[in-house]
Amino acid sequence: MNTTLRICAALFETLKRYHLDKDLPVEKLSYVFGRRVQAGDRTILLIPNQAPVLFAPDCFVHQSGGHVSLDPAVFNAVLVEFAASDWDVIVNVHDHWFSHGGTRFSAVDDADDVAFGRYLRERFEPMLAHHPEIGAARAVTLAALVLDQTGLDGRIVSAEGATSFLPIDTVQVIGEHARRMVPNGSRTEHGAPAAPDEVHARHADFIAPETVRALAHTRIALVGCGGLGSIIGEGLVRLGARCLVLVDDDRVDVTNLNRWQGGRMQDVGRHKAQLLAERLTDFITGAEVEVVAGSLHSEQARLALRRCDLLIGGLDNDVARVTLNRYAAQYLVPYFDAGVRVQAGPCVDFQSRYFSVLPGTTGCLECTRTNLIDREAVTLALHDPLTRTARKAAGYVADAPELSAPSVYALNLRISSLLLTELLNYFAGYRRTATTYYDSWRNDLARRFDGDSFEDRPAEDCPVCSYYHGRGDSEPLPAPGGDAERIDRVLAQADAFARDNNNAPTAPAHDCALCATPPQCL
Repeated sequence: MNTTLRICAALFETLKRYHLDKDLPVEKLSYVFGRRVQAGDRTILLIPNQAPVLFAPDCFVHQSGGHVSLDPAVFNAVLVEFAASDWDVIVNVHDHWFSHGGTRFSAVDDADDVAFGRYLRERFEPMLAHHPEIGAARAVTLAALVLDQTGLDGRIVSAEGATSFLPIDTVQVIGEHARRMVPNGSRTEHGAPAAPDEVHARHADFIAPETVRALAHTRIALVGCGGLGSIIGEGLVRLGARCLVLVDDDRVDVTNLNRWQGGRMQDVGRHKAQLLAERLTDFITGAEVEVVAGSLHSEQARLALRRCDLLIGGLDNDVARVTLNRYAAQYLVPYFDAGVRVQAGPCVDFQSRYFSVLPGTTGCLECTRTNLIDREAVTLALHDPLTRTARKAAGYVADAPELSAPSVYALNLRISSLLLTELLNYFAGYRRTATTYYDSWRNDLARRFDGDSFEDRPAEDCPVCSYYHGRGDSEPLPAPGGDAERIDRVLAQADAFARDNNNAPTAPAHDCALCATPPQCL
């Protein structure tokens, strides 16, 4: 059993400021709410951006440097607020502000948490079951965090026994850069990185050991194992990734060999995800690679994604991108995506694009001010019952037999390399993580945007960044569905439309503030 608490960076920093204020040297108490996701043998507690329940000094009946006790009336008010919501996780946060590392829960903390857990099981949950006017009946997970000046400890108060605690193995702070904290009472190994020193010896001068550990312990989902995904997958293990989930329902076709990394004629007909997994595990001993040779919208894929900490898209359609965008928001998982497009005429152009979605920190596909998807095509696919996207999306190669294969492969290499560099930067923190990058070979255009050059924050009126933010399993993900004949008919119509209009789902937004010359963004 592995337990992860995933919390948005803005909320985590608010808690730290409140609890670790050196100008107010007394212990404090606060509460945050969240949702529990069970993914096989992994428990994930999602704590999205929200207004934490913080208390003024007059809310406590006792507050000193080493102990704090909340007024019962205030405590009841907190539970009333929680009951009326749809949260199913309540996190009790306090501090050992005087400690500078290695803090653990005290015997007093143990007694308080046991009493709170017993109250929730024996009184609060039965009350909800018998009085739906107070709040929806549900099982409640009680978690606890204790913060100090440099670290923390965390646990779940187990429902199996009054004195049983389940350690939180990892706290993931979701923000502009990867931040993986190992609680002091965790069962997780604190030791050496998993990556072999000999293979990655040339990384030692610029990749810190803690970055190597974080990358090796991050479960990464690569959705799309074609021309882009095959390059990205190989780049990930060469960079130091050791735990991958590969999702793709397609098989290698002879026309893929011009751009499928390492593809051979004898590979034609094999599942791309399975073939890529074999290549990656042959390269690095000890790599853990799970294969989903099926649709992103399948139950197998959704179960596999629930166990992942980061998403990468090497996709050829915008419905899948919208699904991953929603998944990133609901499960607080960073999402990186790359795409390429060959414009066949009237003037040949090679275009590439990258974007990232960092839940709670950046805008998402639905609210970013850069036009990244074909919204009409996605709406058609999702509102009509289709099992595949209604049209091919740009962000992949527009088939054109007059274009040479080396140019297509080179374009895939270009954007895959950029995505891998930005991913390394996300873990290492060299500079602010890029939110968007796009280039046009013909127009000599290459632009990279991050928070310094173009702040792209979550929009308050964006349903994905607000309503779906941190909702986990409580809301279904978008997915098409329908009969095969209708699928083929709509796809054929969409392909004809794309050819006739030479139009891409990432077509330029004519009023795009980012696009001065030429008036086009990918």
